[in-house]
Amino acid sequence: MLLTDTVGFISKLPPAIVAAFRATLEELSEAVLLIHVVDFAFPEAPEQCETVEGILADLELLDKPRITALNKIDLTLASDQNWDEASATDYLTEQSPVTAENMVFISAKKGGGLTKILGLVKQALTEAAQIA
Repeated sequence: MLLTDTVGFISKLPPAIVAAFRATLEELSEAVLLIHVVDFAFPEAPEQCETVEGILADLELLDKPRITALNKIDLTLASDQNWDEASATDYLTEQSPVTAENMVFISAKKGGGLTKILGLVKQALTEAAQIA
């Protein structure tokens, strides 16, 4: 397995910078699975998600299997409330800037949701291997 990280998607990048990263972005076409990590605590997360969707559309990659990982959930949940996984997931789903079949809430810092994302990765890779 090969994991690569592409440049973060930021809206309104100058064309010269987009062109410089074009080769990196074109590597996405070789991927079996894309994992889109969203900074869920960032106020402009919805706009950034739209930018990613636009770039994936430009690269004709919207049909590529994808997992959307909404990161930094530890920063979005009120610390004065006792959250169990089900209530946190329900709350976060209501707040989410995206709706995706393969969406998972994670906290890379605290390790939350990592078991679920690993399960989704395993499932997607298994499905891809069966097709190949």
